[in-house]
Amino acid sequence: MKRKITCLIMCAVSCAMVAQTTGEEAGHTWIDMGLPSGIKWASVNIGANRPQDAGSYYAWGEMTSKTSYRWATYAHGAGYNSLTKYSNADGIMSLDATDDAATSTWGILCY
Repeated sequence: MKRKITCLIMCAVSCAMVAQTTGEEAGHTWIDMGLPSGIKWASVNIGANRPQDAGSYYAWGEMTSKTSYRWATYAHGAGYNSLTKYSNADGIMSLDATDDAATSTWGILCY
């Protein structure tokens, strides 16, 4: 019995330490999930009005939503070996703000 009580107390303390908090920036609600990185997450996806809505779909580094995800429709190359951006050839491995749909749509840096 003593062991179960200890586990419950430890669990309660751990949960309290990562309690979620929220805030707002540029009219959009964010959620702090207590990640070590400090990154805050949007409460809804781009194009969604409620958290349970899917919102819009984007390919990596593209600014417009799309429904077809094939190399033929990708803005930064026609295949894995022919990427024009975000490849070993240009050395860009992190998304530029100019190619971030959230930054463009919401007007705030979202990463």
